[in-house]
Amino acid sequence: MATNYTRGRAFEYRTKALLESLGYYVIRSAGSKGIADLVAIGDTVAAFVQCKRSGAISAKEWNALYSKCLELHAIPLVAMMRGKHRGVAIYRLLGPRVSRAERDWSLFTFI
Repeated sequence: MATNYTRGRAFEYRTKALLESLGYYVIRSAGSKGIADLVAIGDTVAAFVQCKRSGAISAKEWNALYSKCLELHAIPLVAMMRGKHRGVAIYRLLGPRVSRAERDWSLFTFI
């Protein structure tokens, strides 16, 4: 029987595989309770990725990820499931999150 943990882990691996197929070197933070589940390193860019199957990311998590990436000159990304076939959509956070309803992000264009 699949648990939330095993479903979340499987989603992290799908996201990791997608980023690797695009040429990124990806490190997974197993059992992470930190700001990022994945760290993706490209030729000229680094990104911290928070994987959320539902896309639900709290303002606290959002702002922690955004501020750490700002500090380290990395790209803050949130990966979420897309569609009934469980594809992966990756969004770039464009700024800090002030309210619960606010969603200041855009679909990430891979460099």
